[in-house]
Amino acid sequence: MMKPCLSIRLVYLFICLIMASSAFATLPAEWTSIDIGKPGVAGSADYAAPKMTVKSSGKDVWDASDQFRFVYQPLNGDGTIIARIVSQDGYNAWCKVGLMIRETLDADSANVFNCLTTRNGVTLQQRPTSKAPTTRAGADIGTAPYYLKLTRTGDVFTGYSSVDGVKWAQIGDPITVKMAARAYIGLAVTNPYGDTLNTAVFDTISVTSSGATTTTTVDTNKKVSPDDFQYLSREFMPNGTIALRFKGEKATQTPDEVNAFIFQPITGDGTIVVRVVRQGGVNDLDRSGVMIRETLETDAANIFACITGKNGVSLQQRTKKGGATSTFNVKSVSAPVWLKLERKGDTITAYSSPDNKTWTKIGDPSTIKMATNIYIGIAVTSKETGSNDPIIFDNYAFTGTKVTGTVPPTAVDNAQWGTSIDIGNPITAGSASFTADNVTVNGSGDNIWKLHDAFQYVYKPLKGNTTLIVHVVSQKSNNNFASGGLMIRETLDADAAHFSVFSTNRKGITMLGRSKKGANGLAFAAGKRVDAPYWLKVTRAGDVFTGYSSADGKAWDQIDQPVTIPMAADVYVGLAVCSHDINTPNTVIFDNYSITGTRTTCTSTCRCQSNRTVGNEPGCR
Repeated sequence: MMKPCLSIRLVYLFICLIMASSAFATLPAEWTSIDIGKPGVAGSADYAAPKMTVKSSGKDVWDASDQFRFVYQPLNGDGTIIARIVSQDGYNAWCKVGLMIRETLDADSANVFNCLTTRNGVTLQQRPTSKAPTTRAGADIGTAPYYLKLTRTGDVFTGYSSVDGVKWAQIGDPITVKMAARAYIGLAVTNPYGDTLNTAVFDTISVTSSGATTTTTVDTNKKVSPDDFQYLSREFMPNGTIALRFKGEKATQTPDEVNAFIFQPITGDGTIVVRVVRQGGVNDLDRSGVMIRETLETDAANIFACITGKNGVSLQQRTKKGGATSTFNVKSVSAPVWLKLERKGDTITAYSSPDNKTWTKIGDPSTIKMATNIYIGIAVTSKETGSNDPIIFDNYAFTGTKVTGTVPPTAVDNAQWGTSIDIGNPITAGSASFTADNVTVNGSGDNIWKLHDAFQYVYKPLKGNTTLIVHVVSQKSNNNFASGGLMIRETLDADAAHFSVFSTNRKGITMLGRSKKGANGLAFAAGKRVDAPYWLKVTRAGDVFTGYSSADGKAWDQIDQPVTIPMAADVYVGLAVCSHDINTPNTVIFDNYSITGTRTTCTSTCRCQSNRTVGNEPGCR
């Protein structure tokens, strides 16, 4: 029989082992996790792809000394860290979760910290030297989930925030903190609420430095999802796979005819991985795999790593626009197979793998000079002219900086209402449909706010003073801040100066604007807490803009004071709709629309942006 004291010792040892395994949870090899400043309760960090969970107590990262949990990598020289804060559960309003670059691991070290608080938005703070007080350098609104970015160039540090990881807003001005070249970069979590733990979850983490390659935590076993691609040419299946049926000529000719290309525009370096579960075609020129392409033109420079119908894995490339395509084959490979393309500068390397663990290069790395902004995605083509046998893809991984705006917006013109286009290239395209009596505008976009706008605009060019009136008949959206109304805009750029009066979905009337190109958006005033149907009016007299609202279109209530915004005489006036949701449009119906003022001429293919013309016309007049 086991002695009681021995039993107690074994139980105690077992508990210690459990605690130790928790304290030293597994992290990717490039990361190290420690407590800085001896918090009252030990913190921890663990990683389960694609998420990093960090727990910390600690009094704060503030004043002249810090207490927090730090998950870091060494940094030598310049660097950038990006991450999405999925959640944090700290109770205190000043619980902080974010990105830090720190000179040493001492509690009083110089540092820059870009963080998201529990209830006080985003704050960018600095300690300029060891043992110095900490000060705030900038702030922004925001709650989790939210993206943050922190960059170092020499001794200059810049913080950014984003709702989608695509459009970034700078937080305050760049700050200068003199640091040694060798520093530490990583994720920081603190909880100023006594000896309890704040649990923070991060994902989409990337670190880039001048002395190392980019490391991004991605899940290479996730299912294919339409959320991971900005533009789709085929529908995704509910079980996380995609079945593409091919039809077209082979992609080795000039020009290509690639039947299906689901892609994401990116800027700079990037990697795409996918598993081809089944190659449906039997022709040696039936091809399916991963592609990097400079443009969407049929003769664009590109590289295509693909599995063929009966010729194994193929790597084909066109090194310049309009050039010939060369091919390299590895006949011993068949589906199912993993394929990968990796771009670093002008060097693109292709790989294949049977298991997503052991990767073999397909030929030699290729040098293809492409623009910074490219298209990366999954492509299918065939020599057959019509096959119903689908090609199946499932698991994939994607790294790179997504961009929008590489596919030009399509303008739709209506002589009565105006021209309909997306401003700021929302991820989900907007639209407008016209009748003699009303117009229905579908607009997505994350916001008309901060440094850049994204929305659907039905506009007409106009010169000088004007009055706009419209009746907002109805609005359909799940977002309280979804908005539709009247706008006067200096240009069609996403960061243009503007003055707007909107009817929001559930927050009443609001008056917004941007005082000059590239400035932050401003909320000038809030009007009545009323919902559609309601009337709106905007007037311009020189650089003075005034907003009004009305229940009947006869008795008008002025919304606060007139606003002065310097604008050129030639502007764009019209109807703007934004959903505050990058995936789901806001549907607004307008009628009784009137414009007074001097119209300027702009033809259907002429869209002026910052005094330049988009289209084939000689210019806007």
